[in-house]
Amino acid sequence: MDPLTPLLGGAELARGRMSFYISLQLASVLAPGLVVLTEGTVLVNQLRHEDTLRTLAGATGVLGVMVAICALAGAFVLGYICRELAFKLVSRLERLRFVRRRYQIGSQDRLKEWFAPEDLAECFEVHAHLGRRERSGEPVPQEREGARTSKAASRKGDTSRESGQRAARPAEAAEAASGRFHPTGGYHTGDAQYYRFVYSKLWLRAYAPVYSIDKTELEINVLAAILAPVLLASANLMVAFGFHWTAVVAGPVGALLFCAVLLDSLLRLRVSEKREAVENLLLDYLARRAAARPPYASAPQAEAAAEAE
Repeated sequence: MDPLTPLLGGAELARGRMSFYISLQLASVLAPGLVVLTEGTVLVNQLRHEDTLRTLAGATGVLGVMVAICALAGAFVLGYICRELAFKLVSRLERLRFVRRRYQIGSQDRLKEWFAPEDLAECFEVHAHLGRRERSGEPVPQEREGARTSKAASRKGDTSRESGQRAARPAEAAEAASGRFHPTGGYHTGDAQYYRFVYSKLWLRAYAPVYSIDKTELEINVLAAILAPVLLASANLMVAFGFHWTAVVAGPVGALLFCAVLLDSLLRLRVSEKREAVENLLLDYLARRAAARPPYASAPQAEAAAEAE
């Protein structure tokens, strides 16, 4: 094989990831941030009866460039903060019991329903890490392993070490309990389903871009970033109509209903994203296995022989 092929493939993959990252930041950070910044400027302009927008729009030359740079930087910061707050809210909602009952459908049940047991066994045998996560259900096995080694050491050690470990047990238990909620980018729960999702997503992104779930990730980030502009739009609506009772009622009610729909979609897509990552990984395995068997496996060889002749 040509030694440049892996390098070119890695460069193409990095270019694709960079384009996806830029698209993600533009759609879920910068664009909502510009909307929030514009809504905030309009709100201040209406409350203080100042013509701020016209003054900023009339800036030219060096002042205009500085205003544009400050606006873009401020929009990026506002958009990023608003998206992070939205993900924190969604993470808090996912911990509620009735939310888990409604949205957290086990991926294992769906896998057993959609795929044959022998296909699952073969796929999990190939992807050993995925199989371990599927069999064990423990979020962080290192914590259990560390606890077991500490218990063994306490049995063999002296009394001072035993007393120190007994004193540290409450702190370790609290750390293990809090470790179930890892502060990841999307504030996901650090359970077995999350680890299966991360492994499957990275595999698909590197080796099977056709089955990648990057579009779902982009949609989730955009929906989370829309929450703040919707809430601020209700405040602008009330101020624009002079706090008339119809605007005071319609603005917050409409914003709450719209946010409820967005949160419902966010909770549903976050569960669907984790489930589809594992399902697409299984589909990729089945497709590769089918391509390696006749009659699909013989087609490339026949084409190569025809080209050689």
